[in-house]
Amino acid sequence: MRFGILGSLEVEDDACDVRTPGASKPRVLLAHLLTNADRVVSVERLIAQMWRRQPPRTARTALHVYVSKLRRLLGGETTTPDRSMLVTQPPGYLLRLGGAGLDARVFDTLLATARTRANQGRLCEASQLITDALGLWRGPALADVRSAGGDLENEARRLDETRITAYERRVELDLQLDRHADLVGELYAATSDHPMRESLHEYLMVALHRSGRPGEALEVYRAIHRSLQDTLGLEPGPRLQRLQRTVLTRGAEDLEYPGRWPGSGRGLAGGTRPRPNLSVRSA
Repeated sequence: MRFGILGSLEVEDDACDVRTPGASKPRVLLAHLLTNADRVVSVERLIAQMWRRQPPRTARTALHVYVSKLRRLLGGETTTPDRSMLVTQPPGYLLRLGGAGLDARVFDTLLATARTRANQGRLCEASQLITDALGLWRGPALADVRSAGGDLENEARRLDETRITAYERRVELDLQLDRHADLVGELYAATSDHPMRESLHEYLMVALHRSGRPGEALEVYRAIHRSLQDTLGLEPGPRLQRLQRTVLTRGAEDLEYPGRWPGSGRGLAGGTRPRPNLSVRSA
């Protein structure tokens, strides 16, 4: 079986047949079990999460019915209890993934490997591994069940943050690899999708300045300055302000960009741009 939560909930068997539950409550139940895979989730917790306000008196019976349906969907009726994926284990239920694939776990594994490669100075490999990890995403995490709120909404937000953080780390790797010209287009799109995320605007300014487009880099600064002022009444952070001064006073060949992750540089300006290792921490 293969499970996906990096997007809408998705279940496929070995024959690539879709087995995703159609009804809302079984989907929410499966999502809770997947986000707690290999850990027991208590009956009380599941009831509280599946019926957010006032659980009906029949909640336990209904939960038992949904669990039975999930067992059939996962092939539980054809296996012995000790080999079933979904087992009853006091005080609740346990989904044992075993050899089944969960895209979120594959994502984490790829990021951990990328971190190791980057720390070894193998920046191209690290960049490609993060690109592969980001390719697992099909949309916002738990897109069709996060509206259930509670734990699922919190987990969806956490996963979405790991996605953008991983993207930022890949961009920093590519900046170290002098791929700034290739980054400009995608960073314009990223800043449009995340207009208040200052780090993405930093990367776009660096990519533009290194591509010989300092005027556009300064316009990026002015744009986020206006957005922060109009929306929040705030000034850009000190990193963006220092970067703006650097673009104004130094040529692209003098630009050093330390990035936001350990080991990624020595300073924002002055001297020849270093080629350090980038520490990519697992999301």
